Amino acid sequence: MAEGLEGVRPASTVRFVAAAVAIGCLQTMAYGTLYYPFAVLKQPMAGSGIDPRVLLACVSGAFLLGGVVAPYAGRMIDGWDGRKVMAFGSISGGMACAAMGLSENLAMLLLAGVFLGIAFASTLYESAFSTVVRIVPRHGRTAITLITLVAGFASTIFWPLTYWLENRLGWQATWHVYAALNIGVAAPAYLLLPSPEPSAVPLHAPEHGTKTERPSLHGRIFLLLAFIFSANALVAATLSIHVIDLLQRTGLAAATAVAAAALIGPAQVAGRLAEFFVRRNVGPPAVALFALSTLPVALVLLLLTHSYAMAAAFALMYGLSNGLVTIVKGALPLSLFGPEGYGTLMGRLASPQLIAESMAPFVSAVAIIALGNRALTAILLALSCMSVSAMLILFHSRPAQLKR
Repeated sequence: MAEGLEGVRPASTVRFVAAAVAIGCLQTMAYGTLYYPFAVLKQPMAGSGIDPRVLLACVSGAFLLGGVVAPYAGRMIDGWDGRKVMAFGSISGGMACAAMGLSENLAMLLLAGVFLGIAFASTLYESAFSTVVRIVPRHGRTAITLITLVAGFASTIFWPLTYWLENRLGWQATWHVYAALNIGVAAPAYLLLPSPEPSAVPLHAPEHGTKTERPSLHGRIFLLLAFIFSANALVAATLSIHVIDLLQRTGLAAATAVAAAALIGPAQVAGRLAEFFVRRNVGPPAVALFALSTLPVALVLLLLTHSYAMAAAFALMYGLSNGLVTIVKGALPLSLFGPEGYGTLMGRLASPQLIAESMAPFVSAVAIIALGNRALTAILLALSCMSVSAMLILFHSRPAQLKR
């Protein structure tokens, strides 16, 4: 499979770049309106009488529901049309934001959690990667990198934007603005993406026992990938929700913490740019090992943070790791398993990740209260080291696909 832009025929260049860039912009909006706002809005919502523990439990439930729905979303992308699946997910995300803006009682919060879980399963990176591989299957890794390059500024744009909107409009109106973006902008935009290539990739994965060398979805490689990505997702989800709180608990002012956290986005993009330029000489397994190994370094810096400079160093290292891991989550399974049934595979890999993320908001909030921010950071450090160990096992097992 050709992996560089130079391998794309001139006649298909516009289709290729347009699909990747458009999905990248929509991913920026999806993460910015559905995933990142809680880090900023949970405190103002608490000031209106919404128990932060109940809110975080609702977010946890949404991730859990997303983990249940994700395999079905993956199969629908393979067998139906990823553009329609993601448009439906955006509508569900918009309904979640609208319900969050009206969430003055438990029933509305629960309704928001249901819509949010469906949106998580059908609009985030795993679904985006599966959709673009169906559109441009011969250039999957390059398309994945382009998507993540564009979407890398989601936190940089939406954390300050959410902070600004909340200060001027209030948290309820902020959620309603995000509802309008999902329903009025994202959903129609997904339907305008180029249609999948009809004969490039079989719609479904081959059955077990065929002549392909494709590893079983239930085999050792799949289980290692599922553990690596799930452990990393648990750490990333905890940081995405609590990073500003964790930085403030080191003694930084709120505005300083937000400014430091805003560096995560540029660092993500820098890492992805570097991956784009070295991709022809460095395979996904090596990128994965480097990215996963960078996360423990970032967490050690967070443990040592006492100034803006240390906080910025943490944000840059974490952003570098998270930016590369995002590419790896799409490119490494594609390298190991190929494009056949890729949507189904990504849905199955997304399921344990979303379930792991479902544990993050509530459990981490309890951990901060019971153990303190340093103990929580130490736990995250241990999880990140376990993820690195599992990647080393995978890397040194040297299946044929890792030698490419």
